[in-house]
Amino acid sequence: MANRLRRAALLGALTVATATSAPARANDEAPTEPPEGSDSSAQALADGAEATPPPTDGAPSEATMEAAKRLFFQGNELRQAGDCQRAIEKYVKSHKLVPKIANTKNIAVCQAQVGRYDEALEMYERLLTEFRDTLRDEERKAITAELAGLRNKVGAVDVRANVIGSLVIDGRPRGELPLLNPVRVLPGEHTVTVIAKGYRSAEAVVAVELGDTAAVVLKLEPITEGGGLKIDDASLQGAQIFVDGAPVGEAPWEGVLEPGEHYFFLRRGDEGSAPRRVIIVAGQTVVGAPKLGSLGPELRISTKPTSAALLVAGVMVGKGGWQGRLPQGDHPLEAREEGYVTATRTLAVTADLDGRVELSLEVDEDHPRWGVAASGRVWIDALAGAALAPTMGSGAEDSCSEGSCGSNPFAAGFLAGARAGYEFPIGLSIEIGAGYIWLQKTLDRTVPETYQPGADPVTTQYDLSQRLSFSGPFGGAGLGYRYTFSELFELAAHVLVGAHMSRVSTEAAGDLSSADGSVPVAVTDSGATATAVNLFVLPEARFGLRLSGFGIGVSAAVPIFTLTGPEHGVGDVRPASDTSGCTAATTAVACAPGESFLSEEPAYGTFATIAPSLYCSYLW
Repeated sequence: MANRLRRAALLGALTVATATSAPARANDEAPTEPPEGSDSSAQALADGAEATPPPTDGAPSEATMEAAKRLFFQGNELRQAGDCQRAIEKYVKSHKLVPKIANTKNIAVCQAQVGRYDEALEMYERLLTEFRDTLRDEERKAITAELAGLRNKVGAVDVRANVIGSLVIDGRPRGELPLLNPVRVLPGEHTVTVIAKGYRSAEAVVAVELGDTAAVVLKLEPITEGGGLKIDDASLQGAQIFVDGAPVGEAPWEGVLEPGEHYFFLRRGDEGSAPRRVIIVAGQTVVGAPKLGSLGPELRISTKPTSAALLVAGVMVGKGGWQGRLPQGDHPLEAREEGYVTATRTLAVTADLDGRVELSLEVDEDHPRWGVAASGRVWIDALAGAALAPTMGSGAEDSCSEGSCGSNPFAAGFLAGARAGYEFPIGLSIEIGAGYIWLQKTLDRTVPETYQPGADPVTTQYDLSQRLSFSGPFGGAGLGYRYTFSELFELAAHVLVGAHMSRVSTEAAGDLSSADGSVPVAVTDSGATATAVNLFVLPEARFGLRLSGFGIGVSAAVPIFTLTGPEHGVGDVRPASDTSGCTAATTAVACAPGESFLSEEPAYGTFATIAPSLYCSYLW
């Protein structure tokens, strides 16, 4: 009777009242030290040994209760010190000995605090189902609220297969198929494996988004010719055997596996082995006899990127990560992925190790997986061609619109230039350019004038032949775009904006006539030049052929001069005869006064030139 009362008291210590606390808060209401007088069997249980069989009445033994309580208090101390990762290990051991509200709830609280939301969600659901008869209504409401919050932090995987088998996700056993409900997982990529006796295992990598359920359907093929793995060492009696992350039975054990590489490990309480690689050959049986050692805490080893293969002591245990316990001691870790620099680390597993481990891989920029990063290219080119302008906008040409010109042909000349630029991978270029343009035209025009030497005015007419010249260098900067097609041809467009150092001149000669005859005329400073700076725009379109870096083709450029130029540098137009005998009253045409109409006309105006050209270029 006394033993029963004592067990009841210990049970009460683990079944802590939670009516006034939310489920996110762990249960702390209990003595801060284990009860005095705990016997050696309780200490052994607290240190991780399997629980002793319960008394015949079905209740846990006093030693089991004391061990569960001791572990619970140790978990509280670790949690209050901020070490929830290690606290989980203590609470889990306590829960295995005596499942109660307090240790179940504290597992969930700590799992949520360290980001293991999927596991916390499962533990809270267990709390609602396993203790539904002892939870109060306010506790159920608070736990339901916690569940709603956790469901917003996870996704799920719904796995189906053509056979009944074991489900392994990221190296962690997650139940048996067929599933009653989807398995909760954290958002991100996960490696899903289904293992079934007599079948080849099937694997898939699935991306799970927050709040969504990813469906995975796997088809396992029968093993037509396999090999065997046998574990029958007497020292391993009763150890749980895991092959490729899935539990397959207890030692002694023998099973058939598909030929190829596998890994296995053993667990027996707080003892176990590290993953060991085994090569299965068809028709042969491999005997495994690993050594068991004291296990460290539960580990979550993850890789970035999640597609990286993870190796523990050279044994491939999965992609993206692995969850489990390793024997205490040093364990080399390695993460590999095509296109990344292999990450390595030696993990010293101790009893107080933080269970979160991450291996981050750096991108190998020189790896063929990423290809050669597209880079820009430098180019140069040169072009030359004819230049034609219907008009240069000069004053002489403007007078032709009044019908005073006998001839007014196009201005003709040449354009030559060079460019250099940098082309980005998208085909866009930035560039600078310089060149020279020369135009010339000759026009015939008549200019009526009058002068009044006496009472009556005298009507005269100048018949002139004018040669207009326009030339000068230009320079500027601009943009271009090149498009290639058929791996041989290219289309390009360029525009250059800059300045033109304009140099203009007019040479004029002709006759002055009136009713009484005609005389030649002379133009003061005929051929004199005037200079100005003009805003210059040069759009251009090209079509060409490119072989390797060399390119040739045709170009259509349209140089545009946007400003009106200066007046001509010439002086008056006057008769070229001897005027020594002329008086103010002389009406002879040879005595006509000089006129300044040429000097008052602008040398050029706003005009555009058409320049069909040939170009050649080189692209590095």
